Amino acid sequence: MKKSLLAGAILLATFSSVSMAHGSCGDTDLHGYMQDIKSDMRQMSSAVKSGDFDSATEYVDQLIVSFQKSRNTHPHQFEMDGLEGEALAQQTEQYVELIDSTIKTLEDLNMALAANDKKAIRQLAGEMGKHRKVGHSTFKGSC
Repeated sequence: MKKSLLAGAILLATFSSVSMAHGSCGDTDLHGYMQDIKSDMRQMSSAVKSGDFDSATEYVDQLIVSFQKSRNTHPHQFEMDGLEGEALAQQTEQYVELIDSTIKTLEDLNMALAANDKKAIRQLAGEMGKHRKVGHSTFKGSC
């Protein structure tokens, strides 16, 4: 039963960060980073489910790099909304705060994986789900 809860939590994390803020336009750097995140989340989830926390940690490291790259981009929605000046600065600040919070969650997940702390892993997977919801509702637009 605990294994299925852990697997469920990790699956939630797999779909949590996918597509955060990249929209459906496909031709942006951010979209590419989010595709990498999607792939790495799936691989990490598989590694956790199989108990291979060393491999999972490698994927978390890759996720952190992808989110760090994403931090230096703007969601396509900013352009679609015609944001400029103070409005752009405010949205950019919110976006960077979300990315930074996601990176912090991933760093905490790395520590939980190293400690083999299944309870913390489940909790952090839930946090990733929250990050995803905020990212999609705030920054993901449609073309």
